[in-house]
Amino acid sequence: MKLINEIKYPHRRKLINDNLKNNSHLLNKGIVLDIGGERNTTGGFALPKILGKYIILNFEMKHKPDVIGNATDLPIKTSSIDSVLLIETLEHTLYPEKVILEISRILKPNGYLIFSMPFLYKIHSTPFDYQRYTHLKIENMFSKYNLRIVQLKITGYFFTTIYDLWKTALAKARKSIALFCLLLQLGLTSLIFLRCLILLENTKLIQRNEL
Repeated sequence: MKLINEIKYPHRRKLINDNLKNNSHLLNKGIVLDIGGERNTTGGFALPKILGKYIILNFEMKHKPDVIGNATDLPIKTSSIDSVLLIETLEHTLYPEKVILEISRILKPNGYLIFSMPFLYKIHSTPFDYQRYTHLKIENMFSKYNLRIVQLKITGYFFTTIYDLWKTALAKARKSIALFCLLLQLGLTSLIFLRCLILLENTKLIQRNEL
């Protein structure tokens, strides 16, 4: 299953889930609201064990939500939620600041928002893919709606970005047998090479220069 997920999903998605596991203590008390979540998974990866009351909110029935609703007008009481998950969802909302305002409203005074959003990544889930934000925009928007950032972490640098984009290109090349055969050997070799280079992203040299 892990190998299938590595092939099917971006490497950055694994990094997001690693970060979720590292912060799973925030999900072990009170009420946890997963906005745009899917039953038992997030992007194909199993969620960390959640000991709090776990509620999924989604407007699509196929994801088997506990609450059907829109993130811009949450059917949730003010100051009633201990933790909110907003994982790879905000880019798909037409009015993102309304979503953040709503989250600020429903969170308890000492509540937590665990949030992630892609930056250099392909357009996906069309036609509902509307924006990409820099960390500066995120900091400004959260501050505007009284959400204090405890930790801001970049999930993937240069090599992760190239690896994920190149893997996407190879997947699309399958639609043309001639093109796929031409790229197959080069593609597999380069993916393995890039996967090795990703290890360098754990070094201070890469992180300090945000390469």
